[in-house]
Amino acid sequence: MVDNGSRDGSPEKILERFPDITLIRNAANLGFAGGNNVGIDAALISGADYVLILNNDTVVHPEMVLELVVAAHQSGDRAVVCPKIYWSGDPTRLWYAGGRVNLWTGRFTNIGRNQFDHVSEDSPAETDFATGCCMLVPRHVLERVGKFDANYFLYCEDVDWSLRCSRAGFRLLCVPRAKLWHVEGGASGGMTTARHYFPVRNGIWTVLKHGHLFQKITCLGFFFPMRVLLGIARMVVKQQWRAVVAQLRGSRDGVLHRIPR
Repeated sequence: MVDNGSRDGSPEKILERFPDITLIRNAANLGFAGGNNVGIDAALISGADYVLILNNDTVVHPEMVLELVVAAHQSGDRAVVCPKIYWSGDPTRLWYAGGRVNLWTGRFTNIGRNQFDHVSEDSPAETDFATGCCMLVPRHVLERVGKFDANYFLYCEDVDWSLRCSRAGFRLLCVPRAKLWHVEGGASGGMTTARHYFPVRNGIWTVLKHGHLFQKITCLGFFFPMRVLLGIARMVVKQQWRAVVAQLRGSRDGVLHRIPR
């Protein structure tokens, strides 16, 4: 387990309750990307054949890990595999049943989000991106593709990594037989400003990094500005001034590729 710079006594409480676990304590908050990279390094150094990325705000089905390992093995360990994920507060309503990436609009969406799960199909299905909420990654995929881009800090790092993974020739699969329940936002600790800043900045980064010329022009010349302006208009009505500033800063830092220190 990686503790990402907690200052509330969490590491001590975890060790008191689970004395046999390995707890890595980061001196500072490295974000979702950087914190997971520390855990990935530790897993690879220990000789792990697979690395499971798992958010702390989740409830795992007892058979989930086994189902993911079986699916990865059946792919010849050439696939990154994710479970089907549900909302913890509504266990039959979907949060993730695969993901779609649209570099024309800059939208990265969870398939089936907020829908009731009426699909009985249990075969693994191809997906555009593996969610950072939970993914099982074969060792040699990480050795070939590398880790998350730590500059992303929070949000869209899984989309960026997935696109790099696909480009390297690996598959991305959602495995319906593997199940997980998720409390969205629990891992980010309610960081309101961050939730407005990083999705905008990192979405722009991802389009600039992976899109071709016409996708960049279409997305950044029309779709992204319209989405940001509409979002800001709603925030102004609600007088959410800090959120407005965060979105404007995110737009600026995305286009200029600024990394705040």
